[in-house]
Amino acid sequence: MRLAGILRLANALDSQGDGRIRRLEVREQNGFLEIAAQGYSSRDGMAEGIAAARHLLETVYGQPVMVKPLRATRRKLAPSS
Repeated sequence: MRLAGILRLANALDSQGDGRIRRLEVREQNGFLEIAAQGYSSRDGMAEGIAAARHLLETVYGQPVMVKPLRATRRKLAPSS
């Protein structure tokens, strides 16, 4: 069931098939699972499918799952020699 929940959410995160979601960070925080996804926006049509898909994870893990945008971070450049 855990794997089914993970795969269902993964499928929803790539429902557009455009590779928009590039990176995920998952952490347990204050009694819920927080999934930060680079490329995710709660304002587009994909968000509804993700909200529905996370339900199985919430049931299996027994805690709420929150999906939120992950801001892209800039990589530090190595000093030039």
